[in-house]
Amino acid sequence: LSNYLPITQFEPPPADWWKEGNTPIIYAGGEFDKSNLKPINESRSLLEDEFSECADRWENQVGLHSSPVVRFMHKDYQTIMAKGKSVIPFILERMKKKPDDWFWALKHITGEDAAEKADSFDTAIKAWLEWGAENGYISE
Repeated sequence: LSNYLPITQFEPPPADWWKEGNTPIIYAGGEFDKSNLKPINESRSLLEDEFSECADRWENQVGLHSSPVVRFMHKDYQTIMAKGKSVIPFILERMKKKPDDWFWALKHITGEDAAEKADSFDTAIKAWLEWGAENGYISE
């Protein structure tokens, strides 16, 4: 027993140590500037970032294609659909700003067809946006 180091009390710093403006954060590469950090709730989520990256790439790569197979079987469109209901608000918000053919994804994710009676692209967009507001996915 005498070969072992004595047990000492360890007192961790308070949980809010990082809130103190003058406490530097040190990491292997040097001191970290935390002045530009934002609380998590003010920054975009990782899911939203991934959605935007996939949606941008999908739009760029299939924008001129009219083939539904090319558009809807694209890797990024399928990746977005695989995220399920969690991406519905992102799809609907994107449809507000940049209308595109998200109807197939929405129909398969939700199991509904809000644009079933739509007679044009614009009325289909409007129908899905109304559906999204009525179901609490987006604000009007």
